[in-house]
Amino acid sequence: MLVEFREVIGDRQWHRAIADSFKNSANDILLAKIIYKITETSQKLIMSLLGNIIWLIFGGFLAGIGYIFGGILACLTIIGIPFGQQAIKLGIATMTPFGREIVPTPEAGSTLNMILNIVWILVIGWGIAVTHLTSAAILAVTIIGIPFALQHIKLIPLALFPFGRELQ
Repeated sequence: MLVEFREVIGDRQWHRAIADSFKNSANDILLAKIIYKITETSQKLIMSLLGNIIWLIFGGFLAGIGYIFGGILACLTIIGIPFGQQAIKLGIATMTPFGREIVPTPEAGSTLNMILNIVWILVIGWGIAVTHLTSAAILAVTIIGIPFALQHIKLIPLALFPFGRELQ
């Protein structure tokens, strides 16, 4: 059948038709890759949104408000302002942890940030980290709680070393 079709249209048109079909298939493959990437991204966004909504309903909102309130109290003293800012940042990060990653800021390795992180760990960071670790252990008991336990584990480094890091 194809041989007969080739004989009817001629070799030159046959080669052009073959070349066009390959060009179209390359475009189709590119289009399929783009659609797949969009679908994958939208699925991640939807799952992150659902995870964050469930997280907020079952304690994330109260934990975030607690961090923010503690940060505001720390900001009442001049010495506590940098620590209060980090507590507020941790509170905002605690409210929506799904779909976000901890990234270092450009000034992460500075001496001042290192000193502030040491003071933070000694004063309050260890308690926050233990709280996240305990919550993760409790949530990891059930299959449904495992994604939420992983979010608590993700927040532990930020709870220990908030200076020079942020959740994006």
